[in-house]
Amino acid sequence: MPKTVIADAGYGSEENYLYAMGKEKEPSCHFLIPYENYRKEKTHRYQKDIRHASNWTYEEHNDRFVCPSGRYVNTKRKRML
Repeated sequence: MPKTVIADAGYGSEENYLYAMGKEKEPSCHFLIPYENYRKEKTHRYQKDIRHASNWTYEEHNDRFVCPSGRYVNTKRKRML
């Protein structure tokens, strides 16, 4: 097994990350595998788009998001996908 594994975003799946971590939850090697949208999220256009909730500010003490236009969006429920 090589000491460092480098792959493109096509291999960035949960299954591959778990395999790289190993059964003991300790990495069996160093790995550099970006997730699928990594390059897209790093573009200037994506980071300035207010439609993406990842670009909003989260206020933990009030459990709400603040969109770039200054409006508050309260959290109603959380669910795991």
